[in-house]
Amino acid sequence: MLVEYLQKVIAAGGDELEIEYRDRKEWFTAFNGPSGVGIGSLDSDKAKPIFKELAELKKAKRVTIGNQSYALRFRQFESFGETVHRIQMKEIKSNK
Repeated sequence: MLVEYLQKVIAAGGDELEIEYRDRKEWFTAFNGPSGVGIGSLDSDKAKPIFKELAELKKAKRVTIGNQSYALRFRQFESFGETVHRIQMKEIKSNK
């Protein structure tokens, strides 16, 4: 499910995904630099599997979407007492 949101980030022209809790939902935003666009939201209970995937991706530190691989960098910070998660994606250039 998390990879689907990463795909939406790429489709929106972004390179970062932010997940922020607000109003009993997890809100997903695609960022390209300082500009962001909302790409979805889920009730917090339905978003729990995403946080399990997030933990797994933190270990792997990379993901393949389509035919392209991306290195992942993870950050988290607090905003108004809630944890915000950011995943930065950097395209891995192939040497072909």
